[in-house]
Amino acid sequence: MTLLVLALQVWTLLFVGFFGSELLGSYPVLRIAAQLLFVAPLLVWAALRLRGPGDRLGWAVLVALGALLLVSFFSADVQGSLGSVGLALAYALTFFAMRELGTVPRLRTAMAIAASIGLVFWLAMTAIWWIQEKVAWVSVFGSMPDIESAQVFIWGTTNVFPILSLLCVPLLRWQPPGPGRRGLVIVWAVASVVVIPLSNGRAGWVGMVVALVVYDWLSGWRWAGGVARWLRERRALIPAGVVALLALVAVTQYVATRFDALMAAALDGRGPIWQQAVAIFLGDPLTGGGPSTYPWLRLTHVPAYTDPIQVRLAHDVPLLTLADGGLILFIAFASLLMVFAIAARSHLADAQRRTAFAVLVGFAAASLFDDFSSLPAVMAVVVTLAAWTVPPETSLAPAGRRRFPLAAALAVVAVAVVIPVVGVDRARVAAAAGREAAVRGDWEAASQQFSEATDAYPSNAGYWLGLGLALSERGSTTAKLAYEQARLLSPGDPRPYGALAALTSDRDGKIRLLDAAARRTISDPRYAFALGGQLDAAGRHAEAIQAYAIAVILDRQLMHQFGPDGAIAAGGEVLDEIGRIVDTLAPQAGLSSDGVRWDLDLLGGGFDQSLGLPWQAVSLAAHGNAAEARAAAADALRSAPYDRSALRAAQAVARMTCDRDRYDALTSVLGPFRPELPSQLTIVREHVYREDALSSYDPPDSLVLPEPDRPWPWSLIGNPQGCPDWPDAP
Repeated sequence: MTLLVLALQVWTLLFVGFFGSELLGSYPVLRIAAQLLFVAPLLVWAALRLRGPGDRLGWAVLVALGALLLVSFFSADVQGSLGSVGLALAYALTFFAMRELGTVPRLRTAMAIAASIGLVFWLAMTAIWWIQEKVAWVSVFGSMPDIESAQVFIWGTTNVFPILSLLCVPLLRWQPPGPGRRGLVIVWAVASVVVIPLSNGRAGWVGMVVALVVYDWLSGWRWAGGVARWLRERRALIPAGVVALLALVAVTQYVATRFDALMAAALDGRGPIWQQAVAIFLGDPLTGGGPSTYPWLRLTHVPAYTDPIQVRLAHDVPLLTLADGGLILFIAFASLLMVFAIAARSHLADAQRRTAFAVLVGFAAASLFDDFSSLPAVMAVVVTLAAWTVPPETSLAPAGRRRFPLAAALAVVAVAVVIPVVGVDRARVAAAAGREAAVRGDWEAASQQFSEATDAYPSNAGYWLGLGLALSERGSTTAKLAYEQARLLSPGDPRPYGALAALTSDRDGKIRLLDAAARRTISDPRYAFALGGQLDAAGRHAEAIQAYAIAVILDRQLMHQFGPDGAIAAGGEVLDEIGRIVDTLAPQAGLSSDGVRWDLDLLGGGFDQSLGLPWQAVSLAAHGNAAEARAAAADALRSAPYDRSALRAAQAVARMTCDRDRYDALTSVLGPFRPELPSQLTIVREHVYREDALSSYDPPDSLVLPEPDRPWPWSLIGNPQGCPDWPDAP
């Protein structure tokens, strides 16, 4: 028994603390290792132990899994969707295994300790890193840093840390009292005080509040009642009620007068991606687009030309469920949640299960505004808490009876998904090798690996893009066929259109394909800028100006092309026209036109009080108003301490006012300016096909965006005058 306990603890700790993280999407070998180390034991356990289903909840899980399998056969990407069913099968097996193991207190305690150690470790490490980050800022600038902190790569998003803290609560409660639990609780509490506010994870904050309210409600309002009694004993109940009422009125008035701004800040771009999920659902209300297809199907519904949002998930689990599986999947999962809630009612007298149930409700509330399903560790902990909250009504392996319907049904699902899962794994490994070969410049090896990837997983457009790039680099005429296949598979992805435009010699054809790419782009100005060049060469100057304006909306750095170092001749009339187009198009994409407009003012050499603080600081310094420039730069840093424009403006003011100490301090934060190498291919994390990608899939001789030789604002205003003993230009 001791060896089993130790093995379970190591197994749990490794998954929660490492293998269940964001790393699986970037490293295919880790993905396969996780399947062998964590899914294979569950399959063996199911074959040896699983019987039943023993109760309604078990049947509800099976029905939901069956619905997921059914809609996958109608998916826009059947193989990829069946791969998602494989992950869901692993979660289902986890649920059944944890229900049985949860009936053995020693095993349940061992797993709770291991899981909480894994979560608390990352909370503590993240707290240390974020404190160091803020201290470094204060030591340089002496002002309050921005609340939001840097991402911890293994978890992919800062928003997850309030959720990790929340999930720790029932795990800690399921441990016996003693110094071990006391130490974990102290570390958890201290780390949570740091990471919860610094994460800026608003969905997690909502989940924590909901969990707290639900727990108190299920406990008979013990905390709320205690506060009321305390106030009544001190005859402060009525004054407290008056204060609460006044506060409510004040908050209501504040929200009413700033509703649009507050909603925009709270939703943080979620409105458009929710609309895209609804559009996918309406395209096929019964079965949706298919599990795991949202990140690339949504591209067919993005705003034309200027969409800035890069996401893999809809940040709303019910909406994503409708988009992925339509009404069939939504009804099945809603039924599962209803059966779970009904089954849990009879177990909530137990404080530990009541805590777990409240946390699960809080997690569900957070899932209305965010989605943590890309993190298997989080989902496995959630599934485990659900399993422990509702123990099996009957034994899953009843003595004297050998019933196999559940095991047989799960075996059917496993058989249905094993070939697609193996194919996806093969393709991921081959594609990863292909990307590495492409970065090395070994195009023969890259074409072989991407060809293997497309054979193993032919419905993944990303692999066809890689194959097209490798073939085009080798001068093969079949590159067009690969790019065309990518376009057919994922008609919303702009990259096949841009690549085909580069391989097309006819100017009108280039313009059509570049316009199609620019319409579909996600925060990538290359196609609009290339379109502007082609339109300009064709004599269609008004349309070219619009294309250039679209490009600078997406990347303000391109404004340098209209400056002293730029290649585009732009007089005052052209700059005014770009400003008018930007004012029209940017709001349609939910983007601010302010930065572009202020850059245009810098290009024109004028000064306006409506300029943003960084631009005011630069303009004032350029006009010789040193004291006012320093004050504006300091105000800019106070209002937006992490904003790169504010940092660059403060650095520029220091240079123009010959304040070398200040300049060096700011340079230590910004780092030396290094112009990007346009020809350097790299491997990047992207949001379309749920794995790493190449930084560019454009064939040779494609337009490369011109990078500035100098940082903003020098690329717009030219070099400053030299300072005594400091003549070099920045």
